[in-house]
Amino acid sequence: MTSGLVLEQELQHELGTTAVPQVVCDDIPTYWVPKDEIHQAIRSLRYGVLQPYTMLFDLTAIDERGRKHRDNQPASDFTAVYNLYSFDRNSYLRLKVALDGTQPSLPTITDIWPAANWYEREVWDMFGIVFDGHPHLERILMPKSWTGHPLRKDHPARATEMGPFSLTEAMEDAEQEALRFHPEEWGMSSEREGFDFLFLNFTWPLWLYTIVVAVSLALLIWLGCQEPETPLEPTGPGARRDSLNDPVATWAPV
Repeated sequence: MTSGLVLEQELQHELGTTAVPQVVCDDIPTYWVPKDEIHQAIRSLRYGVLQPYTMLFDLTAIDERGRKHRDNQPASDFTAVYNLYSFDRNSYLRLKVALDGTQPSLPTITDIWPAANWYEREVWDMFGIVFDGHPHLERILMPKSWTGHPLRKDHPARATEMGPFSLTEAMEDAEQEALRFHPEEWGMSSEREGFDFLFLNFTWPLWLYTIVVAVSLALLIWLGCQEPETPLEPTGPGARRDSLNDPVATWAPV
């Protein structure tokens, strides 16, 4: 593993003078990178250094609007957080980007890591951060009809903070239709050279889904209430437990 001082000097050189280091409690090297430089910085760390960061370990965000103690952090409404990993260095790296406004945006890094596709969709779904150039930026956790972004501080945190929910038959039909898979939206074709492709798009009715969930929960509760089986006790003179094969219920004579 590269020593801390050497690693810090290397990272500062690789990221440039505009990257600002941050002291953190978990000792992971952490740098604030300007928004307009984050894409090139990540590309350089992935392809342009001798010991590259070949793994995008995580990508998330923070709503900073309620933060009172910033501890030398730059002013921002949101923070995007990139966690990278280098196998050659055996080291993690955390990059942060300060974002302002209620509709923040960043360039996509799906051209560097295709795995960023779902990470960026999740960040947009939860925080409303747009990733410019993303091939298919849409919700991944919440229903397509959901209003708002649940991990924002201004989003209702409790059901009592929202109006009463009702699901009409028309709304249920619309939700079911929204779940329908359209291969063209994902760059796929429904036919080729005279052959039609069949895509499975099975969705349960809401009433059936509710029954399955209720039965599953009841089964789990029932299993959790069952008494554990009492292990067998040795009988007869010289009996001992054969712990090599079964330390609970198998016994063998001496």
